[in-house]
This record gives sequence, C-alpha cells and structure tokens, in this order.
Amino acid sequence: MSDHNMIAFFIKMESEVVDSETWVLNLNKGNYEDLRRELVLIDWGELIKGMTVKRQWQTFKERMGELQQLFIPVWHKSKGGQRTNLWLTKEIRNSIRYKEEAYRLAKKNNRSEDWVQFRIQQSRTTGLIKKGKVQYERKLAGNIKTDTKSFYRYVKRKRLVKRNVG
Repeated sequence: MSDHNMIAFFIKMESEVVDSETWVLNLNKGNYEDLRRELVLIDWGELIKGMTVKRQWQTFKERMGELQQLFIPVWHKSKGGQRTNLWLTKEIRNSIRYKEEAYRLAKKNNRSEDWVQFRIQQSRTTGLIKKGKVQYERKLAGNIKTDTKSFYRYVKRKRLVKRNVG
C-alpha cells in the first residue's frame, strides 16, 4: 500500500469548426483615386435625409463596404508566425526529416535494408512525437499556477477544428 494518491481527470469539451483561411484587405494596393471619385458622386445629404443617427451610420458603413470591395483587393493571410505544434522540438523535426529521407531512399532503391532502416526511423520518430506531446502537456500542467495563458491557449487549440485542411 502506498501513501501517495494520484489524481486523474479528463477534460470534456465541445469542439467548434473554424475556417482556417483568413482574408485581409491589401490596403497598399487599393485604388484610392477611383474610391474618392465614387465617394464624391454620392449625394450624402439626400441619402441620409430623415434617418436616425444609427441608421445613417449603418448606411455609410454599407456604402463604404461596397466601395471597399470594388477598389481594395484582398489577400490570403498566412499564419506563418505561429507554431501550430508547440510540442514540436528541434529533435523531433530532425527525426521527421531523417524518416522522410529514409523513406525516399527505400522507395528509390527498394532494398530490404533500406526499408528496415526506414521502419526503425519511423518507430523512433513516432516515439519521440508521443514523448514530446506528453512532456509538453506535463510542462503546461506544472506551470498552470504561474502561466494560465499558455494552458488556456493549448485548450483552445485543442477545441477548435479546422474546416478546410490542405
């Protein structure tokens, strides 16, 4: 009989589908001359006559949005600065690279020795990934009192489901 107690828990949560593509206005490439010309042609006094201030603002926003779509292009914003797999260490990245090289070599030569090397590297990589995930989760759990932001960021990422992958 041990005098140690273990606490185990599971986090049940709802998942939310998130569109992984983000489109942003490319303000540097906007055609502002034509946008200004169109704004001047609108008779704002007649357009907003008799409206409440709130309705005037909505009308202005709608017109501005329409013109914005016409004269300011959009571009796909990449999420390059964010590391999606926070558990992915340099050692794991190198192991994945070696596994891919071993696969290419085995596929190219089709020798049994190369396939054995690939399977060994594949097994090592899988083990490192599992170990990396567990270590990262333990680190989060250990630092939860001092670093709640990281913990909740991890939980939020686990909760979100990307709609279009690839």
